[in-house]
Amino acid sequence: MRNPILLFSLIFTYACGVDSSDLRKGEGPDDDGGGGGSTTTSSCALDLAHRGFVSTWRVNAGDTVQLPLPSGFSHSFAVDWGDGSGEKDGYPYVSSYDDPDTEHVYDRAGEYKVTIYGLVEAWSFATLAASKDKIIAVNELGDVGWKSLQGAFAGCSNLGIVQGGTTAAVTDMSSMFAATPKLQLDATSWSFKAVTNMQSMFEGVTLPDATYSQLLNRILQTTTQNGVPLDGGDSRYDRGAAAARAQLVAKGWKIEDGGPR
Repeated sequence: MRNPILLFSLIFTYACGVDSSDLRKGEGPDDDGGGGGSTTTSSCALDLAHRGFVSTWRVNAGDTVQLPLPSGFSHSFAVDWGDGSGEKDGYPYVSSYDDPDTEHVYDRAGEYKVTIYGLVEAWSFATLAASKDKIIAVNELGDVGWKSLQGAFAGCSNLGIVQGGTTAAVTDMSSMFAATPKLQLDATSWSFKAVTNMQSMFEGVTLPDATYSQLLNRILQTTTQNGVPLDGGDSRYDRGAAAARAQLVAKGWKIEDGGPR
């Protein structure tokens, strides 16, 4: 296993010219329950964090969080669990889907921001559902080399906001948000250029009309694919998205949803 402190030092030195110790100060959740203590230091550290994959988890004391990494993909990243443990013990480095450092035990109850820096090709709670009810937000999906988001957040009953991210190389989004009833999706930064499977993507989910309409328009703007299956759940689209949906259907897309508003 690589030296995690050296890895973080290299990341920060290359990107910012500052030491990795500038990433986070303080321990434990702050007074209002938000992510893992007082953060921060340099604005460059914050910028770097936003380029990583940032998620928020709500845990009880003694809870274990396990990152749902599927096999068959490359994973090579450092992880800040948001509770200050990295500053004391060194930031763990994950090099495979079954790496022991994909698990972390929290000593104190609270909400913690987990930030991943590096390569994460795939993520799937459909494959590993152990911690699915603990994740409550994806603050930034990140630019981390995503290739598959099949079942990424399936069954995450407490997941709300999902935003940000670079998805241009993702080929599979099937069942990505199946059975995530609290989902608040912002996909305005996404590209659907490579996606060939969106089957069951929103199964059991109803997006707001504006969100689903924006999604259809964004898909049309960025896709290069024909004949893709898309399950929009019970979501309905407004008149502003009717033309986009019709053009996708003309390209052979097989779309199931709640119909026009």
